[in-house]
Amino acid sequence: MRAKILYSIPVFWFAGVASLAYHAVSVFLFSSKSEKTKIPKLLLPLLVFVAVYVFSLAANFYQSPVDRFVASIYNLSLWVSGIMVASSYFVYYNQIEKQAKVLLFSILAAALLCFFTNSEIVLKSLVSMAISTDSLPPLIKDTVMLKVFTSDWFDASVNYRNSIFSPYSTATGAMAIILLAIATNNISSRSREFFFLFVVAFICAASTFSRISVFVVVLYAVLRLYLDLPRNYRKFLLFSHPLPSAFVCRKFWRL
Repeated sequence: MRAKILYSIPVFWFAGVASLAYHAVSVFLFSSKSEKTKIPKLLLPLLVFVAVYVFSLAANFYQSPVDRFVASIYNLSLWVSGIMVASSYFVYYNQIEKQAKVLLFSILAAALLCFFTNSEIVLKSLVSMAISTDSLPPLIKDTVMLKVFTSDWFDASVNYRNSIFSPYSTATGAMAIILLAIATNNISSRSREFFFLFVVAFICAASTFSRISVFVVVLYAVLRLYLDLPRNYRKFLLFSHPLPSAFVCRKFWRL
């Protein structure tokens, strides 16, 4: 069951509990590891950040409105879930790379439709069918509705954003980035497959109209390309002119 864990994300989304999917997946992966639990050293800065976050919440408990405090607790839970996922990733990444590709292409299918749509698509989830959502706070109501495409104002006109599998478009863009990282973990950045998956993720991010998502997709590809270069070429890139640096990148990204 744990080998198919990523496929639970669409299930949570259709059910209307996508806001809890990340927590459920991280707890499941972390608690079902057969190996001894270890926190990677790379996560130590994040642990320090979480500790400071907890101290800040405790120090401002009596000064913050209840809704703000609850929202901060939820944000904290996402960081803790991230630590749990990262410490489990090295155990399961070989099992979830294929799942990541399937989900990435599912987002791509929605992205291609989004570029040609001229209306929002918001559907009811299983939760919204079972209970009345009229009295729910706006933020919670957003998470129990299936926002496939949402509208927003860009460049003096209305554009439609891809929001599939997530409460918000930016979250869909972030999901595409994470799926790209998982799907290309064992693939050379100089291969055609990497370039193809990069283009897929770029289209997915572009369909959300999230500039930060598009930027991070490109940044990820650049960093992977840089890290896969021989050490002497990496030094050359750091200290040379941009034009020869671009030549080296082109030489080692064989398409």
